[in-house]
Amino acid sequence: MVISAHWTGAFDDQEGFSDEIARELLVERDPNLEQWGVLRIVVIRGYNMGIARAQVSHVFQGTPAEWRERLGLASPAVPPGTKP
Repeated sequence: MVISAHWTGAFDDQEGFSDEIARELLVERDPNLEQWGVLRIVVIRGYNMGIARAQVSHVFQGTPAEWRERLGLASPAVPPGTKP
C-alpha cells in the first residue's frame, strides 16, 4: 500500500509526519493492514509559484509489523489455529 501526502511543515519533521499518518490512518483504523506486505508513505514537500516549481519526496516504508514496532504499538491478536 502506498500513501502520498503533501507536507507543508518544517523540513526536519517529515519522519514524525509519516509516523502520524501510519498511526492515525492505518495502524489504528485498518483491520486489514496485516494483509499488506509493505506500507510505504511518501511525504512530498515543494512549491509552485507559477513561473517555477520544485518538489522533493521522502519515502518511509516497512511491513505492518515494522510500523507497529516503530510506533510502539502492540501486535494484533492472532486468532487460534492461524499463523501470524
